[in-house]
Amino acid sequence: MKKLANVELYSVLYRSGMKITGSRVEILRILYELDAPVGVPELFDIAVNRNITYATAYRTLDAFATAGIVRKVDLRHGHVDYELVKDKHDHHHIVCTGCGKIEDFDGCEVEAVIKKALKGSKEFQEVSDHALELFGTCKGCSA
Repeated sequence: MKKLANVELYSVLYRSGMKITGSRVEILRILYELDAPVGVPELFDIAVNRNITYATAYRTLDAFATAGIVRKVDLRHGHVDYELVKDKHDHHHIVCTGCGKIEDFDGCEVEAVIKKALKGSKEFQEVSDHALELFGTCKGCSA
């Protein structure tokens, strides 16, 4: 679990042009410490700052997504998860449909898929982003 000093958390918010508030710092701290996708219900359970409401958490995470601090991830378990955007732009997940275990993987060689999709498209000219989540069964659940 990675710990960051408040000054580092403040710096992330400041560089993104966001006002520094206790709720934003707390949510950002949780995201850094978990270093994994997290939904608002889990985030709410972990938060020490009891002034954070569900509405505050959703608004904050949406603002973080707009600022490029986090990305929304759909891991098919009934709610959107959020994870920190790191230097790696081609970052994806494998999710066990049995136990919910999540493993990160990098690289998906999507360029050929994008080229093929655009060639066959009548309406689209370019792709600016992509998301790839794989679902299956982990070794533990397969045994």
